[in-house]
Amino acid sequence: MPAPPQGNYHLIVMQPDIFVGLLTAGGSIESREDWTNQARDNVLKALLAQQTKHGGDFKIATTREEAGGDPATVSDLIWLHAAVAQAIRQHKYGEQPLPTKKDKFDWTLGNQAVKYGVATCYDPPLFRRRPASV
Repeated sequence: MPAPPQGNYHLIVMQPDIFVGLLTAGGSIESREDWTNQARDNVLKALLAQQTKHGGDFKIATTREEAGGDPATVSDLIWLHAAVAQAIRQHKYGEQPLPTKKDKFDWTLGNQAVKYGVATCYDPPLFRRRPASV
């Protein structure tokens, strides 16, 4: 696994999607907006504090427009990330392991993410599990 970035890097986290709910006795999830807002604030503060220690430029893009670059490319990357995340859940942690990934964790979003990074002057983007809006 590569070392975390150090020095003069440019990191973007795209569309953080944080949801907190209460699991009821009946098995349903009851949305808790106050918990969700507090969790979002805590995660974003922790991300900022952690990245500040490394000395890089850090941005959280909550919308596609804030992410910069071509909006269609950003949308494609968000959906690609969702597909890769699903594959990781299914094939790394689920019941259908891939023999080629047994002892590795080398999943990527490929050249499209690299091209986005070059176009926006950011290092490869980090994505949350699903987009905030479609």
